Amino acid sequence: MVKVSGFPVRILFVDRNTELRDLYQELFALYGCNIESVRTGEEAIALVETYRPQAVYASLMLEGMNGLELATRLRKLDITRDVVLVALTGYLQQGIEAICRQAGFDFFLLKPTSIHNLILPLAGIPDLAANEAIRALAQDAKKSSEYRAYAAFRSSILGDN
Repeated sequence: MVKVSGFPVRILFVDRNTELRDLYQELFALYGCNIESVRTGEEAIALVETYRPQAVYASLMLEGMNGLELATRLRKLDITRDVVLVALTGYLQQGIEAICRQAGFDFFLLKPTSIHNLILPLAGIPDLAANEAIRALAQDAKKSSEYRAYAAFRSSILGDN
């Protein structure tokens, strides 16, 4: 496992599922990331001013404000306009990825997913693009059997190429 050394990555994870938040918090911490997690979009909006995340992973199915509305609101804030936004969903429908991108998400992941797939979007953080640890993680992730299986599954459901 490669640690992200010399640059603490600040991640905000938004999901209504407590067990999933706890699991991903532990997994990201193993990779040296700083992670905060909240249950709702409203809590996420309240936290971004002080926490200043570099990446936000958000479920589409949140209580109150949904993930699409959260992404749209985050893109309108100066402080989060350029953060990497990752949509997480178990909602399988053609066209959902395009809807997520229109809302402002940079990446789209189907749940459940592996830590390899969760790490890939971090290579899109401008301050980390040159970080060798992040590049190594992204390369390892793309070579993993989990990534290939996930890509095949995703393609079969969403019709990706």
